[in-house]
Amino acid sequence: MPGNCRLQKSSIKQNISTRETTFLIYREIERNLMVTQLL
Repeated sequence: MPGNCRLQKSSIKQNISTRETTFLIYREIERNLMVTQLL
């Protein structure tokens, strides 16, 4: 049982990091779009 709990925790941590990465990528795309609009 403890091993299963640890696995769940690590998967939650992985999910959060994936969401953060996606958020950062979106911010980069947004910034690039703003730059192209200025040009």
